[in-house]
Amino acid sequence: RLFSCYRKTIMQQIHSCLQVRMVPQHWMVQARRLLQTSPCVRVHEVVQAKDTPTSGVATTTRVRKLDFGPFVKDLFIGKFNKSMLSYAEVLNYDRHRDLEEKVRQISSYLDSRAESLAQVDVKGELPPEVMHWCKTEGMFGLSVPRELGGKDYLATEVARIFEEMGRNISLSEFLNVNEFLGYRAILEYGTQGQKEKYLPPLCAGDWLSCFCMNEEGAGSDPHSIQATATHDEDSDTYLLEGKKTWVANAGSAQVFTVFAKTTVKNYMSEEEVSLTAFLVDLSDGGVTVGQPYPVSGYSGLQFSDVVFNCRVPAANVLGDAGQGLQVLQSVQHHNKFMMTAGVVTSLKALLNQTVEHCNTRKQYGLHLSKFSLVKTQLARMAGKLYCLESMLYMTAGLVDISECPDVEMESVIVKLYAAETSDYIVKTCLSLLGSQTMLQTSQYQKYLTQNQFLQGWLGSPNILKVFLGISGVLHLVHTNPALRNNLTSPLHIISATRWARHTRQHKKDQAPLTHKLSECVHPRMVSTADRVEWAVEKIPFLASSLIIRNGEHFQIPETDLVKLADLVIETYAMTCALSRSNRSYIVGNLHAEHEINLVIPYISQARLRCEQLFLELQNWEGDGEEKMDRYWIQNGFNLAEKGCYNVAHPLSRRPVYDQD
Repeated sequence: RLFSCYRKTIMQQIHSCLQVRMVPQHWMVQARRLLQTSPCVRVHEVVQAKDTPTSGVATTTRVRKLDFGPFVKDLFIGKFNKSMLSYAEVLNYDRHRDLEEKVRQISSYLDSRAESLAQVDVKGELPPEVMHWCKTEGMFGLSVPRELGGKDYLATEVARIFEEMGRNISLSEFLNVNEFLGYRAILEYGTQGQKEKYLPPLCAGDWLSCFCMNEEGAGSDPHSIQATATHDEDSDTYLLEGKKTWVANAGSAQVFTVFAKTTVKNYMSEEEVSLTAFLVDLSDGGVTVGQPYPVSGYSGLQFSDVVFNCRVPAANVLGDAGQGLQVLQSVQHHNKFMMTAGVVTSLKALLNQTVEHCNTRKQYGLHLSKFSLVKTQLARMAGKLYCLESMLYMTAGLVDISECPDVEMESVIVKLYAAETSDYIVKTCLSLLGSQTMLQTSQYQKYLTQNQFLQGWLGSPNILKVFLGISGVLHLVHTNPALRNNLTSPLHIISATRWARHTRQHKKDQAPLTHKLSECVHPRMVSTADRVEWAVEKIPFLASSLIIRNGEHFQIPETDLVKLADLVIETYAMTCALSRSNRSYIVGNLHAEHEINLVIPYISQARLRCEQLFLELQNWEGDGEEKMDRYWIQNGFNLAEKGCYNVAHPLSRRPVYDQD
């Protein structure tokens, strides 16, 4: 009888196992696709589809936040969050319907003010009636919580509104600077008293704000700031002295966020000079705003010099004294991607005008759009613009869905890609539009000036690319502090052997695709997903190689950091474009086939660019590439030392002396 009981129990267990094995294979594939990270990372939890950014569990107020790690930073440690391949949809139907109605109203009003907005570059200011309309329609404080007087919009909604405002690029950027630079520091670091005093009038549009960091000798480097703030213990105020340059919206601002050097005590009670952020109220006096610069492009922002010689109460310090660098870093990069929204609209308008010109202009008896070369140029511009759109709203979705969003690298990438895309589209379109673009009275001149301004606006490309490279490598080092010792020390034979094997695989282009991204896309996009994954696999390998190659002092050459950043930018662009087109094709969006046809060749060419960057960084063909970089650096040093272009003229000759 006892044996019969055991036998019955065993048979039940076998039956249960057989039932598990008979689970349809597609269920297991679906489970793997819902993993938050790739199989190479030890993740054991399978989440439901509603917990991914695809749906986001949007409510009538805001989406439920998820523990969503930094995507680009995690690429450096070999993690790829597969939820990125489900293009973010953070708006429910109610919010989406309300947003589209808001956009329709904005479009209708801007159409009615087209003539006055066309004069912005001539007059150098935005029309007063448009500014009054922005105030009455609630275009200020879009991202500020309702309890502080704001509209509590999601980043996705703000980006869509700014995109529609981009029909005049100065208007879009005016709102962007005021929203994400002017008073963002108050929202992030302000005390409750500061928020209650300043945010309600700022969100209502009664006051405007501006961001004061740049000086004549301090651009991207905050340590070069010369403005000072001296503390007076008797009155508990700071004497703020200094001159700030290139301050946007200075002429109409009531509140200034100012960075100055102060003397503070460190944790050892020793005095040191550190940066401190202050809130300066124009009504307190001591603030002098200069005349606007005569700039071309973005002239509606009215850039001016601002001279400070005023007393600032200690209660107006943002954060703690000496914490200015943290305040600056929290607002400087996090929302850079928002400026792309207006750029997208401007580039769309230019591309549409160019397509119309190519459809009507004839050469050699055919319309320009009939020539294959012109078709290729138009399609490549559309492909880059599609990627830029995808990156903008993907990054906005990450901000909306993440409990603690860390998107500073993604934001910088979108800004850099926007400048690159603008340069490519503007130059290509103007070459197709022909000689009419050369006239000073041409409507296309504004695109030239806007593009030139965009290249250096909100940061130098060189500095931002170095920031991307070093931020990713530092994330790898912080995650794995003993990385270099583990991979090179004889005491860690197993790790060193694995690294040597891994290096050989990459050298022979036989490294396995461990993330299996092809399982997460439509069958039509399988080979394209493999191309994206090829670039994804190279990022942690290159970052680790740079750490090993440059030793303990961590002196990675700037040229290598820029190449690594370029590869990361291409990878993020490919990921966003793949995710968006895959979603469009699966849900059956209009023109989904066209989107697929744009993305496939773009990713194919981007993969080739990544391969070239990879080979230059690894330099497996010898030391030729490294020598080339040294040659360029030496030549640049020679030019700087001589102070001019110092080569002989091609017609110059050595004097000939007579033998006598």
